[in-house]
Amino acid sequence: MQACFRFHGDLQFLLRHRWRTMHPIFLPMPRIASIKDTVEAFGPPHTEIGSIACNGQPVDFSWPVQARQQFDLHPVTAPWDAVPLPNPAFLADGSLAT
Repeated sequence: MQACFRFHGDLQFLLRHRWRTMHPIFLPMPRIASIKDTVEAFGPPHTEIGSIACNGQPVDFSWPVQARQQFDLHPVTAPWDAVPLPNPAFLADGSLAT
């Protein structure tokens, strides 16, 4: 039996190479694992996941993944409008010198 995973938005770019062309991804589930562990096995760090739905219902990272479940994973959204800066620059504190 398999579980189905749909990575939305920029999460697709964080997938390991072998899964980037698959959408959705079907994965055999021989054992129960948390959605956090399962997602990180695909490549994206859990800190990049903004929301998870299992069969349309919101779940958290401790949710146990089982066969026949369908997951939709959405990225974290910025709390502001991200506008590219015309002249990006970096500022470093003097305490960073070694």
